[in-house]
Amino acid sequence: MHEVHPFKQGQKDCIYPHTLAAMRPKVCGLALLYQDAYSGPRNRRKHMLSIIVAMTDSRVIGSKNALPWRIPSDLKRFRQYTMGKSLVMGRRTYESLPHPLVGRHIIVVSKTARAQLADVTFVQSPEDALRVPRRDTELIIAGGETIYRWFLAHQSIERLYVTRVFAETQGDTYFPTITMEEWHREHRAQIMQCAGDTHPAQFEVWQRNVL
Repeated sequence: MHEVHPFKQGQKDCIYPHTLAAMRPKVCGLALLYQDAYSGPRNRRKHMLSIIVAMTDSRVIGSKNALPWRIPSDLKRFRQYTMGKSLVMGRRTYESLPHPLVGRHIIVVSKTARAQLADVTFVQSPEDALRVPRRDTELIIAGGETIYRWFLAHQSIERLYVTRVFAETQGDTYFPTITMEEWHREHRAQIMQCAGDTHPAQFEVWQRNVL
């Protein structure tokens, strides 16, 4: 199958920065959502595997172990969609966090043994991350590049929470290319820019097609 970046589906499927002003919501930092119908309990499968990522159209997700942009507005959305859930991330992604992610169970994949912390579990492999006991119904993969690649290659990811950052920036880590025939976009919404945001962004939800 031909593999393409998720946003390279033709101009009709894209919203570019010069069109964002016409879509502005009234509340700073909140996406103009086609509201969260897909996340209700009736539609949520047990032990769903999802990915959450912010990236540019060239798939850049990081530079020197940091985000090459600053979008506080999107952090509100990140909190909204991860609160009360378990997140899997690599050691460097965990160490880059500016503060603890309160209200979420963090599973860190690291070859280096560490003492366990409250709400943080250290494991040595992605396979071990899947074995960690959890009470939630959705496990969210939060990066970085190596972790994304492993789960996309070895697990049936069902949903992508994507923040599309409108920026032309250099980076050294990238989100993997995916086979778009396997996915369809369910939701798209502008993230209202607030003070401190360095770039406009758009929030999208992609769902794997049911075979």
